[in-house]
Amino acid sequence: MRVSSPTHISPIHLVCCRSAPVLFLHFAVIATNPMELLKIQGATMAEKIKSGTLKVATPYSTLIRQLGVTGMYTGVLSTLARDVPFSMIYFSLYAQTKAMLLDQQQPGAPPQSLGIKPFLAGAIAGTAAAAITCPIGQHTSARARDHLWRRGGVRSLCQQSV
Repeated sequence: MRVSSPTHISPIHLVCCRSAPVLFLHFAVIATNPMELLKIQGATMAEKIKSGTLKVATPYSTLIRQLGVTGMYTGVLSTLARDVPFSMIYFSLYAQTKAMLLDQQQPGAPPQSLGIKPFLAGAIAGTAAAAITCPIGQHTSARARDHLWRRGGVRSLCQQSV
């Protein structure tokens, strides 16, 4: 049995429902950005040791002291610029696609199990959101963007979206 939607939604309810996921995403990025930064530092450190550029690995505690609080949040704005549009596109498209796939049932027919339909809705929404926001993810810094632009123009900016 479907629950009918109300004919009037208050503006406060609409603003809260639309802004809560974006606000939560901001907190999630702020919490995970330092961990991601340290993970990248560790990966590049391993490559430097293999190439002989670095002799001994730097402990994470030393990296944290060297970077400081502001250094631990390097790149947070580019992460938000990539993740917020992705999430907005993904979640709204997922809800619409899932509803469309599940509503194709014949009237009066016995209810079907969900099966693979939610998975397909997620795959469709994720693919579309990633294809749209991939160029944003390529811009982690102005230097990287300029390098990509000089190397191949628009095509190089979007090459990973296909």
